Amino acid sequence: GARAGLGGELIAIVGSKGGCGTTFLTVQIAAELSATQPVCLLDLDVSSGDVAAAMDLKPSRTVADLMDKVDRLDGPMLQGLVTIVDRNLCVLPQPMDLAAIDELPGAAVLRIVDAAQESYPRVIVDCGARPDEAMLTTVLHAHQILLVCTLDVPSMRNAWRRLQLFDRLGVQRDRIRLLVNRWQKRTPVAIEDLTQQLGIPALATFAEDAKTVNRALHEGRLARQVTRRSPLFGTLEATVSAINAQVAKNQEAGS
Repeated sequence: GARAGLGGELIAIVGSKGGCGTTFLTVQIAAELSATQPVCLLDLDVSSGDVAAAMDLKPSRTVADLMDKVDRLDGPMLQGLVTIVDRNLCVLPQPMDLAAIDELPGAAVLRIVDAAQESYPRVIVDCGARPDEAMLTTVLHAHQILLVCTLDVPSMRNAWRRLQLFDRLGVQRDRIRLLVNRWQKRTPVAIEDLTQQLGIPALATFAEDAKTVNRALHEGRLARQVTRRSPLFGTLEATVSAINAQVAKNQEAGS
């Protein structure tokens, strides 16, 4: 289960399916969290992660560069390999060359995550949507798991499947909350129905704002650098407050 006392809070962000906005939300949440705390963002979605592109980074090192050092990896070594975005935010991106790593072994994931938790108070992992060893290892050890879901049948069905899988692994449900993405007024499914069906609460509901999202992704900038007028900001602020409140709760329980 989630291991208390290992330093930073580990937050896993998981997609219910590809294309539901997991990377976009991960990047925005990491950036907002970094306003008050140092954050390390790990892109462990080696098959289709794209944190580097979403942030327009030209990283000199990626997850692939850790593989031959993973047995002796620790916090200070990791700090020397991450890409610094700004004072409080650093990123370890996925390999640029997709042939570099087919799948991250669980033991390597654990070493990378441990090293990050040793050095940073908040560690955010973009797990992508593929339930590979990297996702499952991260989820098993995460203090908080945020499951990104859109209100369409394939996404809802896949969210349910992910939860069944996490149940089988012994992941406690009280660590998992929903991030509902691309909500529209005319969506036929009510969020209350979805949370009831899935049996987990919604942490936040992000309204559809394709214009801001597309511009941010196209320009490799944060949504808040594109416009301050998007409804996404209020939701992001509330999300970050809720994540931090949960951190405080977890620390209290662990002390």
